[in-house]
Amino acid sequence: MLVAAGFTIATDADLLWLRDYARAGGHLVVGIRTGYEDEEARARLEPKPAFLATDAGVEYDEFSNLRTPVPLRAANAAGRIPGGGFHLPSDAAATRWADGLRLIAAPADGGAPARVLATYDHP
Repeated sequence: MLVAAGFTIATDADLLWLRDYARAGGHLVVGIRTGYEDEEARARLEPKPAFLATDAGVEYDEFSNLRTPVPLRAANAAGRIPGGGFHLPSDAAATRWADGLRLIAAPADGGAPARVLATYDHP
């Protein structure tokens, strides 16, 4: 597993390497604002996370710091994360930061779209 946490400033080559790692079967975890800026810290024009959005099945163009906690809920009524057995507590909340993710209907590999595990109501 490779964790690219806070990898905001990156070259095209770095992001393409991460994409190719995941396409080759590697497990890639990306954090907030991954691929947001180029090597000169300029905001990228590509859907974010740049070069990874289509494969990840999600993209974002909005993000915000949070003044107050935003309640989260599991994607199903039982409070369980689908397919994992992980229980999302009823008092779970996003604090400090949120990325506004959008699902992409058809990932690049033609596979199933990303699964929503948890959600929130936009403040």
